[in-house]
Amino acid sequence: MPGLPLAPILAPHQSGRLTSVFGVRSIDLNGRVIDRFVVDALGWTNGDRLCWRVCDGIGVISAAGVPGVRVSGRGHLWLPAGLRHAARLEAGDRVFLAADTIQSALAVFPPSAVEEMVTRWIRDQITGGRS
Repeated sequence: MPGLPLAPILAPHQSGRLTSVFGVRSIDLNGRVIDRFVVDALGWTNGDRLCWRVCDGIGVISAAGVPGVRVSGRGHLWLPAGLRHAARLEAGDRVFLAADTIQSALAVFPPSAVEEMVTRWIRDQITGGRS
């Protein structure tokens, strides 16, 4: 049973301008991620054609890379199959979205990347950074 959407997580800069915006959303059956708040914070609008690449299993959407990401009239991001396959994303996956509003770039973290980061952080806290 899907829960209620999480409230957006904001990271304001000392200047008061939002520099980072975060969210957690599911990928629908058509490869769309629906997070209007994140899309609006990035300044992306209907019809924008953005580019994508995958770095270390994490999808990155920006103005530089392989063309193919579209923004719909409702602020939905359509993730092309190539990005979904390369980042091992499937319909129903909940992804962690990390937007850099200065660079106008969005990182799409698959569940496995989030699990790895959190597990590593917990392990480092327990061992004091020693392996």
